Amino acid sequence: MPRPQQPSSLARMFLGNWRNKGTSMVFAVLIWFFAFNNTKQEETFPILVQIKSSDPNQIVLQTALPGSKAPFDSSVEVTLKGPRNLLKAVSLLSPPLEGFFSVDSSQTIKLQNGSGYPLLPGGVTVEGTVPTEVVVELDLLAKRSIPIEQGFVGSPSPRFRAPTRADMTFEPATVEVRGPASLLDSVRVSIVQTTIAGWDEPVWEGSLPLVLTRSQGGPVQHREIYITEKSSREVRVRIDLKSALEEDQFQIPIRLSFASDTNRPALRITNADEQVTLTCRGTRESLAELHQLVKDGAISIWIEVTETGTAKEVHSSKFQWAEGQIPAGIERSSMTFRPDIVIYKVVLESEDEGTDE
Repeated sequence: MPRPQQPSSLARMFLGNWRNKGTSMVFAVLIWFFAFNNTKQEETFPILVQIKSSDPNQIVLQTALPGSKAPFDSSVEVTLKGPRNLLKAVSLLSPPLEGFFSVDSSQTIKLQNGSGYPLLPGGVTVEGTVPTEVVVELDLLAKRSIPIEQGFVGSPSPRFRAPTRADMTFEPATVEVRGPASLLDSVRVSIVQTTIAGWDEPVWEGSLPLVLTRSQGGPVQHREIYITEKSSREVRVRIDLKSALEEDQFQIPIRLSFASDTNRPALRITNADEQVTLTCRGTRESLAELHQLVKDGAISIWIEVTETGTAKEVHSSKFQWAEGQIPAGIERSSMTFRPDIVIYKVVLESEDEGTDE
């Protein structure tokens, strides 16, 4: 029986012991991948740095860049060095990487200090920062109870005067504010600029948000000044409006109206009040309009005649007006008449005039 043909030397070189060669290749790839990911490199990250006082009786007054003394805005460019895979992990941190520095006195801190970045994984170091240093100034921590100021515009209807601070009641009347002692004297608490327009009731009530402002004007921007947790960020406001209406008097003529009856005999009015004095309140414009209507004879009181032959009393609550005669700015509830009761008597013209009472 013929012997099987043996592979050539070239075939044995490439194909012989293929299992061992495959295993070697896998290990080679793994070693390369491990080496690639653990190769150290540098990468720069934009981060925010917080600077706090470690002394509970002190607070950060200001932070500035040395030399220029420009305010430090918490933004830092940090250059990190470490294995590629760890730097990748830093870029994926959620929340993002931040810096935290704690000081117990006014001093200059070096931002390259690795202890200020506690979330950095082991094996990653801080190689540099921009800026490199920050000058920190501390101040005593203080709390003040500050009264609430008006800070908003009230514009009621023309029936009421624009409110002043004396017309307003705040609950609470003060709020507690914390911050650097040297700045609190210039802090004010006011209601967020709000315009309340057109209300037509004697009392307005509502809750409005508060804002911290400076005595020189503008909002407080210092991050360490704020209303404490024990105080409300809103205030309950009550405004008791004062009337803007003026009072005046008018002589209004009386007109008697007869029921429509073509068959009624001729009638004559006797012993009748001819006018009444109207006292009322209204806006200055509406009172002027009413004066002109009276002057032009365009306004009068109408009383409907219901009986003849006897004297009749009519209370002012029964007075009638032509629709639209009274100007809109007159306060209807303020209208009073003198006399309050009008007396009239209507008789037939054929009756003896001497019988009139």
